[in-house]
Order: sequence, then C-alpha cells, then structure tokens
Amino acid sequence: MDKNKSFIKGAAILGIAGIICKLIGAVYRIPLTNIIGEEAIGIYQKAYPIYAFLLVLSTSGIPTAISKMVAERTAVGDYRGGQRTFQSAFYLLLAIGASTTLVMMACSPWIATGLGIPNGTKAIIAIAPSLLLVSLLSAYRGYFQGMQNMTPTAISQIVEQVFKLLAGFGFAILWMPKGPVYAAAGALLGITISEAFAFVWMLFTFQKLRPSLHAMIRKSPRSEQTSTSVLRKRLLQIAVPITIGGAIMPLVDTVDAVMVTWLMKGMSFTEAQINSMYGVLKGMVNSLINMPAVLTVALCMSLVPAISNSISTGNYQESRKISGTGLKLALLIGLPSFAGLYLMARPILELLYSSRSETSLALGTSLLQTMSLAILFLSLVQSTTGILQGLGKIMIPIRNLFIGVAVKMIVNYTLVSMPAINIKGAPVGTVACYAVAAVLNIFAVVKYSGISFRFSDMILRPVAATLCMGASIYGLNYLLSGFSHPKIATLLIISLAVLVYGIALLLFGAFNKNDLDLIPGGGKLGRLLQKFGITIKEQKEKDNYYVPPTDRHRDRLG
Repeated sequence: MDKNKSFIKGAAILGIAGIICKLIGAVYRIPLTNIIGEEAIGIYQKAYPIYAFLLVLSTSGIPTAISKMVAERTAVGDYRGGQRTFQSAFYLLLAIGASTTLVMMACSPWIATGLGIPNGTKAIIAIAPSLLLVSLLSAYRGYFQGMQNMTPTAISQIVEQVFKLLAGFGFAILWMPKGPVYAAAGALLGITISEAFAFVWMLFTFQKLRPSLHAMIRKSPRSEQTSTSVLRKRLLQIAVPITIGGAIMPLVDTVDAVMVTWLMKGMSFTEAQINSMYGVLKGMVNSLINMPAVLTVALCMSLVPAISNSISTGNYQESRKISGTGLKLALLIGLPSFAGLYLMARPILELLYSSRSETSLALGTSLLQTMSLAILFLSLVQSTTGILQGLGKIMIPIRNLFIGVAVKMIVNYTLVSMPAINIKGAPVGTVACYAVAAVLNIFAVVKYSGISFRFSDMILRPVAATLCMGASIYGLNYLLSGFSHPKIATLLIISLAVLVYGIALLLFGAFNKNDLDLIPGGGKLGRLLQKFGITIKEQKEKDNYYVPPTDRHRDRLG
C-alpha cells in the first residue's frame, strides 16, 4: 500500500508539473509569435525539430532505463548498485550529449541550408549546447525517479520553462531589430540558458541530498557488483526501443520542414514566404493543437502502471476495464477539442494572435480547421499507446506510428506539390498519420486485451454531448455576433460551451463510477454531484463493454 501511495504521489507531482510547464509553454509561444512575427517563428520551428531529434537520441530512452534499473536495485536494498548504474549512465550521456552538440554545431551550415534558411547558421548554433546540458540533466532525473523521488524532476522542469520564458523573450526582443534570423536565434538561445539553470539547480539538489544518499549506500550489502560494460549493455537494451519510438515524430517534423520548403520552392515561393507560412502552421496552429495533449499525456501516464499492475497480478478483467475506460476518456477529450477548435478556429486565432495580418489569420484558420481533426486521432494514439505499453507490447505502437508517418510522407508529397494546395496539404498528412496509427493501435488493443465496446456507451453518448456543445457554439455565435467586444465574446462562448458539454455528459450518463474512480479527483467529483442530486451509476457486469477473460488473450500477453 505504501509503495502504491508513493507511486500515485510521484505520478501526481509529475502530472502537475507537466500541466504547469505546458501552460508556461503556451504563454511563451503565443506572445513570442505575436512579437517576432511569422517569418522568425518559422525559422525557429525549422531549427527546433533538428534539436528535438538529436535530443531524443541522447535523452529519451536512457533516463527511463536509469530509472528502471535504479528502482530494481534499490527495491532490494542495493543502493550501491543503484549509484553505480547512475554513474555509468552519466558518463554515457556525457559522451552522447557532447557528440550531438558538436555534430549540430559543426553541421550547422549544411543543416541551415537544407532547411531553407541558408543564413540561419547562428540559430542552429544557439540551441546546440543545450543538447549536452539536457543529457547530463536527464541522468540526474532518471536517478531520482528510480529512487521514487519525483520532486527534483518536477521542479527542474518548471525551472526550465520559467527561464526559457525570461531568456527567450529577452534575447528575441533584444536581437529582433537585426532581423528574423536573429530574433529566432535569441528565442533558441533562451532554451540553452534555461537548460543551464535547470542543470545548476539539479546539481545543487544532488549535493544537498548527497549525505542521505551516501548513508543509504553505506548500509547496502557489499555483494558482487555488475561490471560497467554489462551495466551499459543493459541500459542500451532498455533504452534503444524507447529511443526509436521517441525519435519518430521529431524526425518527421524535420523531414516535414525540408519537404515543405523544397516542394514550395519549386512553385516559386520566396524563402520569406515559405518561412512565414510554415510559421503560421507550426507556431500559431500547432501550439493550439498540442494543448489538449496535456490531458491525454497525463491519461497515458496513468494507464501504463494501472494496466501493468493488473496484468502482473493476473487480473485480466480489471485490465480490460481500465483499457476501455482509457479509450472512452480519450474520446471524451478528443471529440470536444476537435469540434471546438474547428467551429471556433477564426475567433480563437483572433483572440490569441490579434496583431497578425489578415493573410496569416485566414491561412491559420484553414490550417487549424484541418488540424483540429488530428486532435481526436492523437488522443486515441496516446491512450492506446499507454494501454499497449501497459500490456507489455512496447514495439507495436512504435511500428504503427511509423506506418502512419510513411502515409504522411506520401500525402505530403502528393498534396504540397500541388500549387493550389501547397502548405495546406501538410496538416492533411498529419491527420492521415494519426488516423492510421490510431486505427492500428485500436485493433492491437482489442487483440491483446480482449475488450469489446458497447456502441451507446463508447460512441453514442460522447458524440451526443459533443453535438450539444457544437449547437451551443452556433447559437452563442449568433446571439453575440453584434457584441462590441469580440475577444470577450470568444471567451464567453468557449466557457459556456465547456459548461454545456459537461452538463450533457452527465445528463446522457456518459460517466459511470468506474470511470470516475480512474480520474484524479473523480471520487470527490462523484460525491459533489450527488449533493446536487446527480447520481453516477454503478457499472454492472451486464453494462460492461468488456468480453470475459479467455486463455487466448492470456497467451497473447504471455
């Protein structure tokens, strides 16, 4: 029980930190676009995926492996073995981080040219040192997480975002008079500075906790220790599959930037026009599309341990219940997000980017309406990925996402090369990517977990509530069309639409007690609703959308 409480507390700490970081990131990205303009943000968004791809190679898998291996050692009281794991990984990450930094700096002229920003070398160089800093920072994060201490990771993430906000804004504004490339370089330099502050804070924390860590190490039994080479081999065995999965989307974003740039250059668009249009897509539109992902990422994080625990205890019926509820919650998040952004695309963009030109707002509206559908499929991809990882099928969602990426590349090449469509083809490719991955993941979830769905519970009720929300948006838009303060009207419409959606979910009985039990704070919400006379139904066996356990599904999981 204590371990379970410790895990829940740790997950809550990281989840809250993640939400705070996303909010700070949104506060940063939206005004940054307004301040430095579409062309500069387009350069920023072209340089960032290269950094993100190299960052994944150096940090995505190894910290997870550190956490897992340290947890295994400390679970049996071998704190000395946990410390050796951390030290081995630290020097491995030092080598990888230094190498990726040097590669990015040395290749910066070729990278900038390939991305269609030949004078953007300084933007690439500005962010390169952060690869080394994040690599070292992630070693400490993995170690503390393995020790079941999530607070250092959470605080370091917030420190990152705060200093990115301060330094990024500061240098972008300071260098903006020199031109778009300098403005983008200033914003990217802010990332490097933020990682430096986060690393210093983590070093301070480690030094502060060193006496207590050494006390635990001294109490550890002096058993035969695994060699450094074996430790690093095990680290890589765990890290490589995770790294491959994490590298797919940054790689796609990089290929996307190159493909869009060169296809549009072939249609006689100028470099400034391409960067501006790409800035609208990635800077204005994508920042909105990623906001609902805060909730689905948190959902994914909670699904993995919950399902893993059920499987490890042989409770397959419980794992099916959790899987079904996870899918339903993904729809309950994805459907209204899609409908709301589609119907309110123009007002939301005018609310957040009022200083942008009519051309940018018109293009952004078209791109956002197309990309809004991607939210629904992305929600399903993230939740089904969590389910499959919990079932121990780590490589299946990676394979399915890779297939989706291949489809995206084909769609991009076909549509972006058409002069009448150009950059508007890129979001269609993104929708196709997530749609393919989501469908394949759902088939895999059904195959390996054995769940089946009741149409009314899984689809009909969430869709009905979303339609009610959509109707309220239409009605409120009509009623407030002559309102003298359009920004206030937009905020009012969004707030009331969310309220209508929530009430519709309750009236249609979209939630049952099992669903609320899996949502953080769901139990308190259920008790609060009962005070208002709204009873949340119990989930009876006949109402389950899960098939009975079978040996066939146990064999597939085994």
